[in-house]
Amino acid sequence: MKQHPLLQALLLLLLLAAAACMKPNPIGPGPFPDPDPKVKPVPLNGNVLRVAYIEVNDHDLSNAGCFQLDSTKSRFFDVAVVFAANINGRVDSPFLHFNNNVKAALSAQKGYVDQLHAKGIKVLLDVLGNHDPAGWTTFTDEGVADMFAKELADCVQKYNLDGIDIDDEYSSGPSNDTSLIMVTKAMRKYMPGKIISKFLFADASDFSATWRGQRLSDYLDLGFCNYGVTNVQTYLNGGMTKDKISLSVELNFNSGSSITNMANYIKNNNFGGMMFFNVNPNATNQLSTAAQVLDKQRVTTPSECLKNWVKQPDGPIYPGSWK
Repeated sequence: MKQHPLLQALLLLLLLAAAACMKPNPIGPGPFPDPDPKVKPVPLNGNVLRVAYIEVNDHDLSNAGCFQLDSTKSRFFDVAVVFAANINGRVDSPFLHFNNNVKAALSAQKGYVDQLHAKGIKVLLDVLGNHDPAGWTTFTDEGVADMFAKELADCVQKYNLDGIDIDDEYSSGPSNDTSLIMVTKAMRKYMPGKIISKFLFADASDFSATWRGQRLSDYLDLGFCNYGVTNVQTYLNGGMTKDKISLSVELNFNSGSSITNMANYIKNNNFGGMMFFNVNPNATNQLSTAAQVLDKQRVTTPSECLKNWVKQPDGPIYPGSWK
């Protein structure tokens, strides 16, 4: 029996649609399968991510969990960044180094990471150059980059951290524009589902570079801008989206009015977050200034929550000091 031409066309469309539904879904971009290549890492208090950099040479990491909004009693911070571990060594043999303060802050005996996790706060480890030739922008060999990325992943696993924050400063070796793409690609391989963030500073060429068809922004989940807003367009041009970018204030130097202005700028221009560097026990009023803009609340701290840090003595720099 002949079918009407319209009916034949309809049947053909249905068959094509069914075939399309049977095709396997792609795993994701890049050569390394990643269950969630674009990590959405942190539930927000409101619309703006709050990031605390804690200088653990001077301040207690657990203090990040003490600051809360006065009406809702919810945490103020979403992310605490441990500042800072170091990248040391030669260009061909970099290694991760902890000073005694970082090691004490992350020790299981103190339990600070678990305490912050219990409050819904993610914990990142900042890794900073340390006046040695090895640095974030000195990788030229994939094997060396892979080795260092594996060491970072082992550290993240050991201390139950949520990711690594890249801070490319103070290294003395020769830099190149593709190094960061190489090493973050390796980090993503070893740390799927973990956060890779970067302090955004003096790195325009790193974001304009490509390596094997990839950009640095392809592997970053978050970026924390150097203070001010003048260089933001550089990162947007380099593939970062506004929701990944936090603008920053330095609590040692920024006045209440400048914090208010920055919070308003972030909110009015739809940036993803606000980073506060050097969060300390005396920061409550400054944080309140931001919270009044972002949450229409003030920041308080429970009685006896804030602690003073007992500074640890300096120790030697050597491979495996983080273990």
